[in-house]
Amino acid sequence: MISAGIEAFARVYEENFSAIYNYIYAQILQKETAEDLTSDVFLRALKHYESYDSARARERTWLFAIARNRVIDYYRSRKPGVSLEDAPEPSVSFEEQYEQLTDDPQREVYRLLSMLERKDRELVALRYLNGMKVNDIAAMLGVSAAAVSKRMTRILVKLRQIAEE
Repeated sequence: MISAGIEAFARVYEENFSAIYNYIYAQILQKETAEDLTSDVFLRALKHYESYDSARARERTWLFAIARNRVIDYYRSRKPGVSLEDAPEPSVSFEEQYEQLTDDPQREVYRLLSMLERKDRELVALRYLNGMKVNDIAAMLGVSAAAVSKRMTRILVKLRQIAEE
């Protein structure tokens, strides 16, 4: 018989897997690595699910915090002393990955995301690919909602300029 905690976590997994994978993929831009890191995120979440406190954060926000920490850990393990913002770009070229995409809208989104800095991709992934609220993003990143909104405005201006070129 499956325990109530496992059933509850199965629901959390089903509702959030795609969002967490998309967030990690937007940071890493490598399919296999994103898949591995997503698995790690859910294994860590399962391990600590009993201690999850809904009064402190929504489940999705909690999972995104775990995912963000896992991405940071990934880059730190590759090159000690590297922050998320300074992390090297993926070893597989953009052109190689871009050619594997068959869906035109997907190709355009990927092209635009690849032209942003990693920290900007993170905000776009959280806000628009995963639909997180500005207040939740701010809480996760440890900044004000106004700071998140201001950065998003700058990023959208940058994306419009890139798209028009």
